[in-house]
Amino acid sequence: DIVATNFSRTISLRGDAGALGVINGRVTMGTGDAAIFQSLGDANWKINSTGNSWGQARISQGTNGAGGFTLGATDALNPAEELQFDSDALGSLDLAGFNQTLRGVTSAGTVGFIGNSSTSSDSVLKINGQNGMTFAGTLVDALGSGTKTLSVEILSGLQKFSGNNTYTGPTIVRDSGQLTIVSPGSLAAGSVVTVQSNATLRGNGVINGPVTVQN
Repeated sequence: DIVATNFSRTISLRGDAGALGVINGRVTMGTGDAAIFQSLGDANWKINSTGNSWGQARISQGTNGAGGFTLGATDALNPAEELQFDSDALGSLDLAGFNQTLRGVTSAGTVGFIGNSSTSSDSVLKINGQNGMTFAGTLVDALGSGTKTLSVEILSGLQKFSGNNTYTGPTIVRDSGQLTIVSPGSLAAGSVVTVQSNATLRGNGVINGPVTVQN
């Protein structure tokens, strides 16, 4: 395990393109905004543990989808905190057939990918609790040789998407969740959008698929 409960700086995971690092132990950092757990470089880092804690997960570099985090379990990233893609981060969050809840997803530019490399299981990205974060990267189904889909659920709080997303799994806005599609952003025709009672869907982007609003 990595235990750094009083450490309010950055733990950086580095590596060259094509490398795969594996973290099996639990990571315990401080939970302030300065406690950052980041992927820095073109290597992919697979996290097999759960119950991890830090203030923010960050993907800081990467090239053409290489570099970033790969899930080895559901909620391997801290589900209570956010994920940020930096301005030069062309890496990815690979759900790899697992599900991940995050407080929100944000990006400093039109960079980064979130998708699923699994050939056996679909994945769900869940947003729960942060207001107003904008992700301008791309949500896709398959990463690498993957053949399964990605779905998105907004459980609570406001999440904005401004990229041209191509995932085809369902998009569900639940309970008090709010989803905004910001121009020039879009959702693909293959993603069926459901807005549950008390949830909100808005924006000036394009939703190419069917939308069902429940009473």
